[in-house]
Formats: sequence, structure tokens, C-alpha cells
Amino acid sequence: MSLKGRTIHSKERNIINDVTKFCEDEARVGTLLFPPSQTQKGVASATGVSLRTIKRIKKEAISTNGQLSTPGKHRKHAEARNAILDNLDIVNEFYANNKIPSLPRLLPEVKERINFPWKRGTLWKYLHIAGFQYKRCRNQADLN
Repeated sequence: MSLKGRTIHSKERNIINDVTKFCEDEARVGTLLFPPSQTQKGVASATGVSLRTIKRIKKEAISTNGQLSTPGKHRKHAEARNAILDNLDIVNEFYANNKIPSLPRLLPEVKERINFPWKRGTLWKYLHIAGFQYKRCRNQADLN
């Protein structure tokens, strides 16, 4: 069972670290399944992970005092998405002009004014985050 090409998450990395410690303790006691000089090879064969991955995890555990993390867990989001929530005055302008701000009408206007690169679903999401909700009104959707 090989884990090649798959991200090893923090729980799995902690297990690999524990197995490594177990094998090292086993080597110190003297009852061995693998020769004492090949502890990491034993861990690699027991877990199905490459020897290089075992060495990387061991090095990370030493440098972080045993607190292993999932790689790529903290991803940054584009700043442009946060700026969009500030520019939703377009909806209020629709009401000022006595127009119903439906998504098909809003999307071209938003794309033109604030260079909105995404599609209808993303616009709906940002309207929802900003507190706008669609409500049925005389067989039309009204944005409140």
C-alpha cells in the first residue's frame, strides 16, 4: 500500500512519528524486527511511505518539538475578493432607479463597474455574505 502522490495530513504524520519513536525504542531494548541501523527503513516498510518522507517528517518533528502540521493547510485568499464586499452600492442604485436587482441584471453591471471576473454563483455568494437575501415578490425575485 503506497501513499505516493497523496498529501499526508497531520494525524497521519503524527502516527508516522509515533511509529518511528516505537521502532527507535524497540532498537534500544534489543528485541528487533529490523536491524538497529535501519529503524527508518522499518518505519517506511511498516507504513508504506518512502524513506525520504520518513526523514522529512522526523526532521520536522525535531524542529517543531513534535507539533506536525498538514502541508498547504493555510492558504491565502485573493485580496480582490474582500474589496468586492465594499462595492455593493450597485444594488442600492437599482432600488433608487426602481429596478429589481436580480442576478442576471446585476452581473453585467457589476462586471462593468468593478471589473468582477467571476460568474453568477460567486456574485450570489458575495451578496449573501453582505446580508442581501432574495425574496419572492409578485412572481419576481426581490433582493432585500
